[in-house]
Amino acid sequence: MKRLIALSMILPALLLAGGDGTGENTAGFLDVAQGVRASAMGEAGCAIVNDIQSIYGNPAGLAKSEKKELLASRSFWLAETNVDLVAYGQPIPFIKGVLGGGIILMNTDGGKGDDGNNLKVKCLSISASYGRYISKDLCAGATMRFINQDYANYKGSGFAYDLGFLADADPFSIGINLTNIGDDIKIDKQDNPLPTKIIAGLGYKTSLYERPALISFDLERPKDQEVVYHLGAEYQVIPKIDVRCGYNTLSGYSTGFGYRSIGRGTLETLLGQIDYAYVQNKSLENCHKFSILTRF
Repeated sequence: MKRLIALSMILPALLLAGGDGTGENTAGFLDVAQGVRASAMGEAGCAIVNDIQSIYGNPAGLAKSEKKELLASRSFWLAETNVDLVAYGQPIPFIKGVLGGGIILMNTDGGKGDDGNNLKVKCLSISASYGRYISKDLCAGATMRFINQDYANYKGSGFAYDLGFLADADPFSIGINLTNIGDDIKIDKQDNPLPTKIIAGLGYKTSLYERPALISFDLERPKDQEVVYHLGAEYQVIPKIDVRCGYNTLSGYSTGFGYRSIGRGTLETLLGQIDYAYVQNKSLENCHKFSILTRF
């Protein structure tokens, strides 16, 4: 039963019931936030992203990445549903910016339907991003994304695009991200719109007991849906460990932590980061997210 409930939530109802030939939003798996740090902060990451996770939070943040970065993450999302991500990025001096790419794969085994057909779902996205400084305190970035979906043998594919900006006005940062722009994806002869949204964010750097602290706020406006508010905080309890918490009006509360390490000897230039997030889900099961990020 859990498999079938999860399936019905993940796949926007298979998009088949509309009498006007238009389905609901498709590619819903893209709404699973991929930045584990931001996820722990109520998904309030638009104005504070600064590494390879920017591909999914605000591509302008890629410009702040100063090293090669390799990221792997897994989200245990809903009943027996995993969302996996692998991403890589590096600065490219001759184009005066940072290039990044990422692959997201979601798998759900929905079991067998009443007619005996397999309800397995596979969703894939492949993203390519570019971010750069266009002035001393202003970054811009863009992402092109290929999407392929197989909803229990109802299939469709297409392209989407993101456009983001990030400005620094110390101690504040301001971000804007227009995400999942693109044409409808046709699934079973129905046109289904992408989950297009615009996100505006504000970050504020401060200190508490002489330790760095960060507060972030995002306002998310999905197309044809209610506004979602996101609020998050991060605090460095000791030099290598950050604790995080947050809330958003769609899913609820979240919390998590990050741990950073530095290599030794011949690996002294290797930097590692482990992040964890626990995200409440008001409708179904809560979600655990893990990621490993390496800089070199």
